[in-house]
Amino acid sequence: MDKEQHKALAIQLFNAAWDLIDQSERTEDETLEMIRLAQTSRFHWGEAGTHVNWSRGDWQISRAFAEAGNGEQALVYARANERIYQQYGLNDFDEAFVYEALARAYSLLNQPEEMLQAKQTAEAFAHSCKNQKDTAYILEQLESIKIQ
Repeated sequence: MDKEQHKALAIQLFNAAWDLIDQSERTEDETLEMIRLAQTSRFHWGEAGTHVNWSRGDWQISRAFAEAGNGEQALVYARANERIYQQYGLNDFDEAFVYEALARAYSLLNQPEEMLQAKQTAEAFAHSCKNQKDTAYILEQLESIKIQ
């Protein structure tokens, strides 16, 4: 499989996982499929993407586990995303989502201090975005994060 095929699959799988993340309700099978799709997308980004794609892939896996209510695995992938950020750097939008994922995982793990710190960091990055639509979207996502 060449890089273009990996990239095409990564995009298709990412979008399919996102469709399931966006659903307000999922069956148990859909929840498992959401996680599988996100993980498989990340694998293909690992073969054909850049650090930005790797970051977004790890973020999506973290989000899928968060949507499934699995804070421990959400935190594993949020931290993997954070390591990519620390090693390579990211733009303001992706920086915000590094901390959004951490905040969401800490919320599920009932760690309010860590959740609040990560959420405040994400908000700061959101406000530094040049694109106001990005800022609004990030802040909207952060509003849904509360201690469980």
